[in-house]
Amino acid sequence: MLASTIQKLIANPRQIFLLDGVGAMISAAFLLGILANFQAAFGMPEKNLYQLAGVASVFALYSITCYFRVSERWRSFLWVIAICNTLYCLVTAALVVYWYQSLTLLGVLYFVLEMLVILALVWLEFKCLSAQQ
Repeated sequence: MLASTIQKLIANPRQIFLLDGVGAMISAAFLLGILANFQAAFGMPEKNLYQLAGVASVFALYSITCYFRVSERWRSFLWVIAICNTLYCLVTAALVVYWYQSLTLLGVLYFVLEMLVILALVWLEFKCLSAQQ
């Protein structure tokens, strides 16, 4: 079932933009609505949470816009968001390492899970790019 869902997404790159955009909105909502409001339970400084949420919001806007507006040259747009998502994961990993002493177990778990989800999406994006040549 998962393999067929992946194949359907790869066959329809616009759906990947939608998935990416909704995922980025969820990330921003979690960062702003939960982590920032319960900062002590997670340990990441509020400033960094707001910065990550801002970046996630920009990614959400980009991907949702691509979903509705891009049909022809979708490859270059998908390439951009795949690279941006990879960089977001690297920045998040750097923040986790930098703030590790102040992060709680819940904070580490949240960021590791978020990075795993995003990296799975990046894998899907690159798989789509290589399959649609």
